[in-house]
Amino acid sequence: MKKGLFHILLLSMLCVVSCHRRPVYSSILYVADSLTNVAPQRALQMLDSIVGEMAEANKPTRMYYQLLTVKAKDKAYIPHTSDSLMLTLVDYYEHGGDKSLLPEAYYYLGSAYRDLNDAPRALDYYQKAIDAMPDEEHLAVKSKVYAQMGDLFTYQDLYSEALTKYKASYQIDLLQNDTIGLLYDLRDIATAHWGAESLDSALYFFEEARQLADKYENNEFSNLITSQIARLQTELGNSLLAKELIQPSLDHINLSNAVSVYSIAAKAYYDLAMYDSASYYYKKLIEYNNVYAQRTGNQYLGKIANIQNRPKEAIDYIDKYHYWNDSIRKISSTESLARMQSLYNYQKAEQEIATLREIHSNNIIAIIVLIFVLLLIIALGAILYLISMRRHDKFQTEIYHHELEEERLRNLIRKSISYKNAKIIDLSENLQKVSLQKNQLSRSEYSNKIRINQNIVLINNLLQEKEAYEQERKEKENSTVALRESLIKQRLDKMIEAKKHMRIEEWDLVGKSLSEIQPNFTTQLLTFTEYGGTEYKISVLTKFGYNTSEMATLISLSISGVSMSRSRLYEKLFSRKGTTEDFNRFILSL
Repeated sequence: MKKGLFHILLLSMLCVVSCHRRPVYSSILYVADSLTNVAPQRALQMLDSIVGEMAEANKPTRMYYQLLTVKAKDKAYIPHTSDSLMLTLVDYYEHGGDKSLLPEAYYYLGSAYRDLNDAPRALDYYQKAIDAMPDEEHLAVKSKVYAQMGDLFTYQDLYSEALTKYKASYQIDLLQNDTIGLLYDLRDIATAHWGAESLDSALYFFEEARQLADKYENNEFSNLITSQIARLQTELGNSLLAKELIQPSLDHINLSNAVSVYSIAAKAYYDLAMYDSASYYYKKLIEYNNVYAQRTGNQYLGKIANIQNRPKEAIDYIDKYHYWNDSIRKISSTESLARMQSLYNYQKAEQEIATLREIHSNNIIAIIVLIFVLLLIIALGAILYLISMRRHDKFQTEIYHHELEEERLRNLIRKSISYKNAKIIDLSENLQKVSLQKNQLSRSEYSNKIRINQNIVLINNLLQEKEAYEQERKEKENSTVALRESLIKQRLDKMIEAKKHMRIEEWDLVGKSLSEIQPNFTTQLLTFTEYGGTEYKISVLTKFGYNTSEMATLISLSISGVSMSRSRLYEKLFSRKGTTEDFNRFILSL
């Protein structure tokens, strides 16, 4: 008994030692891990190059490879579309995998739920990641986790909670002397104060961020923060100061900041009644394909035109403003619904956690009593087991003698049965031979009849399908010819010759012609495009047979803009890139 206990203890110690020994991975995986933070696309290429090797690797290496792939995609801003892989990785690292990687597994599962708009579960796994990290380890990951939690709270307009997380991230980056991290922390803290309408506090932290950026000569970030300060100053009514602050950013315009910088500069000039300068920057603003820029630009250009007594221009700009405002209202309605749902889920989860904690506290005594009762039952069971073993030994000898006698009788019976079985087998074999010959003849004749009937049915089905296909093809050809010979087609051809773009009434006539000639086309088209939108217009003009340059003329869009919209729509529908011919074939098939 003592020897057996010793063996159990020894095996337990070996298991503990093996569980805490960190596996050694391939050097290329360590290199890929180091690249994820600075060059995630390069890391993905490196990981793709060894995907074949991973099929033969051991489980720890395969799991580490999958975690690195998720990490590199996250760093490359490729959104998560499912939580299944990360759930598998978390389960593995929770139950025997490399425990040092568990915090990162929690973090990326939280990021998956973040991309899936499930804020409560994202926050839950972010908190698990924090709890799984020792105080002095994983500081870089811990800082990112706090920042991500702050972003989730900000999205739900919970600015007090967001500030707590942003400040925690700031303290960690301060401890690590992470300058870039500190810059973003200060910006996030300022933004949270701004959302909470603490504008003076927001201005203070923006100034702190700008001074830090200037200290380390990070001009790009300094210009970014300065533009935010300028925007804040316009809200505080300091438009003259805002105009001075935004000027350096106007000298360093790029695609990422153009809309924001032009919007701030235009507003400052407008508030100062410098309408010509304001018009210049508002016109710059509406050059960008951004719904918010279009709405703001057209709104204020309409106001300026009205102030300068240009009523026709004012009406045109205001009409465009209402169009873009309606588009934004639809987007905002969807986002508000998602944010309210996420906030409801978060608050509901918090209530459930509080309820579970209360239930847990109330059940502690019951659990202790239950454990005591279980121990008592186990002790009684052990005593009964010992008594039963003694009785078992007593009966075992008697059973042995009975079994010997029974075995002798079974042998006699077995010999008699064997003789009779041999006779039965001979007779059965002869009967089966006769039955088999008869069944083979009947089965062959039946199979031939079935094959003939099946072929007849198949031929009839094929003829019916061919006839239906020919009928559908003829109808499509006739409707397409009718569409391209219609009066509205002739009207559009003249507009192309005159370099004019289509107005609302032309689009109404086009919609009416489509509904009359090819009603199914309009119905199908509206299932994946919005009526009157760019994708809708391009699809309709494709049905009319126009090429890219003709479309660009009719909808007042660049040729590249038409091509990009067509490519985006095809990729959205089929989840892969396609050529112009692929797109045209699809539209013409509707």
